[in-house]
Amino acid sequence: MDPMKGAQDVIRCDVCTDNEREKSPAEVHCNTCHTNVCSPCVARHMALDKSKKHDIVLFHVASSEIILPSCSSHPQLKCDLFCKKCSIPICLKCLFSNHNSHTVEEVTELCQKVYKDIQDETKEIQQHIIPAFEKILGEEDEKLKKLNEAYDKLDSSVEEHGKYLYKKVDAVMSKYKTKVQQKKQADAKILQQQMEEINEIMSEAKQAAVKNEALLKSKNASSLIAHKSENANLSKVPNLRNVIPPDFTPKPIPSDLLDSVFGDITGSKILFKKGSFVQPNNNQVAAVGASTDRVLSTFPAPYKQLYRLACTRSGQLWTSGNESTLRCLNMQTGSVVATAVLDLNPIALCVNTANELLICDGITVYKRELTGVIAPCFSAPFGWNTEALANSSFAESNGFFVFLRRDDNRQSKVQRIVNGHVQGEYQYDENGKELFNSNCYVFFLAENRNGDICVSDTASLVVLDRRGKFRFKYHGKVFDTFDKPFLPRGVSTDSQGNIFLADLDNRCIHMLDKDGRFVRYITCGGSLDKLCDVSCNENGRLWVAERLTANIKCIEYHL
Repeated sequence: MDPMKGAQDVIRCDVCTDNEREKSPAEVHCNTCHTNVCSPCVARHMALDKSKKHDIVLFHVASSEIILPSCSSHPQLKCDLFCKKCSIPICLKCLFSNHNSHTVEEVTELCQKVYKDIQDETKEIQQHIIPAFEKILGEEDEKLKKLNEAYDKLDSSVEEHGKYLYKKVDAVMSKYKTKVQQKKQADAKILQQQMEEINEIMSEAKQAAVKNEALLKSKNASSLIAHKSENANLSKVPNLRNVIPPDFTPKPIPSDLLDSVFGDITGSKILFKKGSFVQPNNNQVAAVGASTDRVLSTFPAPYKQLYRLACTRSGQLWTSGNESTLRCLNMQTGSVVATAVLDLNPIALCVNTANELLICDGITVYKRELTGVIAPCFSAPFGWNTEALANSSFAESNGFFVFLRRDDNRQSKVQRIVNGHVQGEYQYDENGKELFNSNCYVFFLAENRNGDICVSDTASLVVLDRRGKFRFKYHGKVFDTFDKPFLPRGVSTDSQGNIFLADLDNRCIHMLDKDGRFVRYITCGGSLDKLCDVSCNENGRLWVAERLTANIKCIEYHL
């Protein structure tokens, strides 16, 4: 049949011309070359390779036996054997020459084994592998359907919540419109009363004019003599109030505030499986950082480089950078609401229980009162420098901690200061060894809710109890997660006693519990950079300072 007109064609000669229409039907088969040949092409086929002994048989009785390869060393012979040692097919001559004493196997038997293996493989593919993937595909399809249904439901929930907020906005708008109408009616009533009073005066004036005109016409002497002028009373203009309608000043609504009011979309997680049946490692997924941690807002601080920050109890942030001016920023807008200026650049800062700012410049600790007055409240002993500050909530409102280091960098200690006097000093452990590494170049200090004292340097976190007794030291866990060394910076704690430690180069925050057990990393999807300080406010939000970008970020984290 012609392949252009029929659905099936005869098997054609493999030696004829390449044009399919001109190929003749095959009549014989060469078992040696495994080639279909028509009668006119038999001689041509045999002449193509005279080194072979061509086994030409009728096509319908073509041999289905294994076609043996020709020997590379003895082309006139077929390779009946397979050398297991050399992993190549050989002929009989090869067996008694180069492959003498080698273990051999008949090629036909080997091919039968391979044939059987291929049959078993095909059976496994058809009966097990393909059905297994078909089942997985069906499960994934079902997951996709459920996913689409869940997201459709989520979309509907967002839309319903939007309608709810529209109703709330409409209610507020109706309330204000009602106030406007009430104010309008009250102001209009005042003007109407004034108009009525003026109309009454005008009516009396008109009556007096008519009376005067009648008196002029009467020419009655008695009436003229008895006349008394009313112009003095009529010309008095009553006290009039100028009613000015109020103005409406819309308050700008930050987009991040709208987002926080509207809601949040959380809970989506992607878990990976190794191979077909390996379950995900939930501990490892949690350790890398929960997907619900996110940056709520970001704003730049007015510094070339940002070094320190501290949350106040009034929705503000005190910050310091590479200059002598400290700035208090609004947490919502980032705008500057207050400043404090020192003669020297500030080294550290904190906010005490009374919401007052404490600053140290390496020599003296200053207190900025709520009135804006800045006055010294503590001076470092001779030969020592102030390096870090922290509020002491277990003391009076004017109590704080200060980290001191000697000029020669050989000793360092923490002192508790109350009313300008040292009430506690912590420098050595129970064995008389130094608690802190004095060779580090930057230090941070924080007090935990249980009274523990947390000291961060450039190598580790050291935690003491409220009496100054050593509790634990944390060296970081970055070796199994990050490729850069652990460089701790700012430290802060939350209302649960969790400890948050900024890691400068690994773009994350280490979260520990109050006993020093590692909880997880807070990475916010890799959006953090060069973290130099961290501060937790009373609402459970983390505020972090990025040194090089001078950005401040507010992070929502979940326990």
